[in-house]
Amino acid sequence: MKNKEQKNNEVIVADKSAGKLRGKPFQKGEDSRRNLEGRPLGSRSFATDFDELIEEKAKKEGRQKNEVRMELLEIAYDEAKKGDFRYWEYVHSHLYGKAKLPLEHSTDDNLDEVLEKLNSLLG
Repeated sequence: MKNKEQKNNEVIVADKSAGKLRGKPFQKGEDSRRNLEGRPLGSRSFATDFDELIEEKAKKEGRQKNEVRMELLEIAYDEAKKGDFRYWEYVHSHLYGKAKLPLEHSTDDNLDEVLEKLNSLLG
Protein backbone atom coordinates (compact mmCIF):
# COMPACT_ATOMS: atom_id res chain seq x y z
CA MET A 1 0.00 0.00 0.00
CA LYS A 2 1.33 3.43 -0.89
CA ASN A 3 0.66 6.81 0.69
CA LYS A 4 0.83 9.91 -1.54
CA GLU A 5 1.57 13.47 -0.56
CA GLN A 6 1.54 16.34 -3.06
CA LYS A 7 3.79 19.37 -2.70
CA ASN A 8 4.68 21.97 -5.34
CA ASN A 9 3.15 19.84 -8.12
CA GLU A 10 5.40 16.90 -7.11
CA VAL A 11 3.93 13.67 -5.88
CA ILE A 12 5.84 12.04 -3.06
CA VAL A 13 5.13 8.35 -2.58
CA ALA A 14 6.03 6.59 0.65
CA ASP A 15 5.79 2.85 1.17
CA LYS A 16 3.47 1.84 4.01
CA SER A 17 4.47 -1.81 4.13
CA ALA A 18 6.13 -1.33 7.53
CA GLY A 19 2.91 -0.14 9.14
CA LYS A 20 1.98 3.42 10.07
CA LEU A 21 3.74 6.11 8.04
CA ARG A 22 5.81 8.34 10.32
CA GLY A 23 7.32 11.68 9.36
CA LYS A 24 7.84 13.05 5.88
CA PRO A 25 9.69 11.10 3.22
CA PHE A 26 13.21 12.36 2.55
CA GLN A 27 13.57 14.49 -0.59
CA LYS A 28 16.84 14.83 -2.45
CA GLY A 29 18.33 18.32 -2.17
CA GLU A 30 17.19 20.92 0.34
CA ASP A 31 15.27 19.66 3.32
CA SER A 32 13.60 22.08 5.71
CA ARG A 33 14.23 19.72 8.64
CA ARG A 34 18.03 20.07 8.43
CA ASN A 35 19.76 22.43 10.83
CA LEU A 36 22.27 24.10 8.53
CA GLU A 37 23.34 26.61 11.19
CA GLY A 38 24.39 23.95 13.71
CA ARG A 39 24.16 24.36 17.44
CA PRO A 40 23.19 27.90 18.49
CA LEU A 41 25.96 30.07 19.89
CA GLY A 42 25.95 30.13 23.66
CA SER A 43 24.26 26.76 24.05
CA ARG A 44 25.96 24.42 26.48
CA SER A 45 26.77 20.75 26.38
CA PHE A 46 26.06 18.24 29.11
CA ALA A 47 29.81 17.87 29.72
CA THR A 48 30.15 21.61 30.41
CA ASP A 49 27.19 21.61 32.80
CA PHE A 50 28.47 18.46 34.53
CA ASP A 51 31.95 19.94 35.04
CA GLU A 52 30.54 23.19 36.40
CA LEU A 53 28.28 21.31 38.81
CA ILE A 54 31.25 19.33 40.12
CA GLU A 55 33.31 22.50 40.50
CA GLU A 56 30.47 24.24 42.35
CA LYS A 57 29.94 21.28 44.71
CA ALA A 58 33.69 21.07 45.40
CA LYS A 59 33.89 24.78 46.28
CA LYS A 60 30.80 24.62 48.47
CA GLU A 61 32.07 21.59 50.39
CA GLY A 62 35.73 22.71 50.46
CA ARG A 63 36.96 19.67 48.54
CA GLN A 64 38.90 18.98 45.36
CA LYS A 65 37.01 18.40 42.09
CA ASN A 66 38.49 14.92 41.72
CA GLU A 67 37.11 13.97 45.16
CA VAL A 68 33.58 14.92 44.08
CA ARG A 69 34.01 12.98 40.82
CA MET A 70 35.21 9.93 42.75
CA GLU A 71 32.18 10.14 45.04
CA LEU A 72 29.86 10.19 42.03
CA LEU A 73 31.72 7.24 40.52
CA GLU A 74 31.37 5.33 43.79
CA ILE A 75 27.61 5.96 43.75
CA ALA A 76 27.43 4.76 40.15
CA TYR A 77 29.50 1.68 41.00
CA ASP A 78 27.36 0.79 44.01
CA GLU A 79 24.16 1.13 41.99
CA ALA A 80 25.61 -0.95 39.14
CA LYS A 81 26.56 -3.70 41.62
CA LYS A 82 22.90 -3.80 42.66
CA GLY A 83 21.93 -4.19 38.98
CA ASP A 84 20.86 -0.61 38.27
CA PHE A 85 22.98 0.78 35.43
CA ARG A 86 20.75 3.77 34.56
CA TYR A 87 22.84 6.43 36.32
CA TRP A 88 26.11 5.09 34.93
CA GLU A 89 24.69 4.69 31.41
CA TYR A 90 23.17 8.19 31.40
CA VAL A 91 26.30 10.01 32.55
CA HIS A 92 28.64 7.93 30.39
CA SER A 93 26.55 8.34 27.23
CA HIS A 94 26.28 12.11 27.74
CA LEU A 95 29.98 12.59 28.40
CA TYR A 96 31.49 10.14 25.91
CA GLY A 97 28.68 9.29 23.49
CA LYS A 98 26.50 6.25 23.30
CA ALA A 99 28.29 2.92 23.07
CA LYS A 100 28.10 1.28 19.66
CA LEU A 101 26.39 -2.07 19.72
CA PRO A 102 27.87 -4.76 17.49
CA LEU A 103 25.67 -5.95 14.67
CA GLU A 104 25.31 -9.69 14.75
CA HIS A 105 24.38 -11.61 11.66
CA SER A 106 24.60 -15.14 10.49
CA THR A 107 24.48 -16.96 7.20
CA ASP A 108 24.43 -20.59 6.23
CA ASP A 109 26.80 -19.90 3.35
CA ASN A 110 30.56 -19.83 3.62
CA LEU A 111 32.00 -16.28 3.51
CA ASP A 112 34.07 -17.10 0.42
CA GLU A 113 30.95 -18.35 -1.37
CA VAL A 114 29.01 -15.21 -0.44
CA LEU A 115 31.84 -12.97 -1.71
CA GLU A 116 32.07 -15.00 -4.91
CA LYS A 117 28.32 -14.60 -5.47
CA LEU A 118 28.55 -10.84 -4.87
CA ASN A 119 31.47 -10.51 -7.28
CA SER A 120 29.59 -12.43 -9.97
CA LEU A 121 26.51 -10.25 -9.50
CA LEU A 122 28.54 -7.02 -9.63
CA GLY A 123 30.29 -8.08 -12.78
